[in-house]
Amino acid sequence: MFLSVGNILASGDQPSWWESAIINALQTFWNWLSDSISDLVDTGFGYLLEMIPLDWQANIEPMKVWIEIANSWIPLDYGITLLGTYYTFLAVFVTVKFILKLIPTVG
Repeated sequence: MFLSVGNILASGDQPSWWESAIINALQTFWNWLSDSISDLVDTGFGYLLEMIPLDWQANIEPMKVWIEIANSWIPLDYGITLLGTYYTFLAVFVTVKFILKLIPTVG
């Protein structure tokens, strides 16, 4: 029988010291991973925003009002999210298809 966090937490008993140590290690690893990824993304977006010249940023400021008006009529944020999700799934499936074609007995 394999040990899983769901089985440990689902059983009504108090977990033993080694089970709680495994749970704490998994939670610590997950927190470290999510913090690292969010720091990388924040830093990357910060660098991208610094690359835009200040005069362009001043010219873009009045466009925010028009973008908000367009967003109230056509949900642009949902469209961008769905487009990103579509291309993510497309990239995953194309990668898996390519890998499967490389295997002689499967492809």
